[in-house]
Amino acid sequence: MGDALSVCRLLDLNTEHTNESLREAFEERIKEEWKSDISRIAGITTDNASSNKKAFKDLPWTSSFVYSLHLAVNCANSISRYLQHNEDS
Repeated sequence: MGDALSVCRLLDLNTEHTNESLREAFEERIKEEWKSDISRIAGITTDNASSNKKAFKDLPWTSSFVYSLHLAVNCANSISRYLQHNEDS
């Protein structure tokens, strides 16, 4: 039939979010849930954390548009609040 598209969502990580711990948890999840290994992963999408970039540097990596949009909206809201505060002063 063709290659299947699968999505993996990691659960809470009860340790520091270092690139090593992220990679280990990801590989463990793939092995246990998908009965597969990292060599079969075509790419990964994460937020912009440097630990994610380092953990998956050998895979085609894409930043999440939704996360980037969230950051942009928060920045715009902060600027708006700052401007309103200065107008009221």
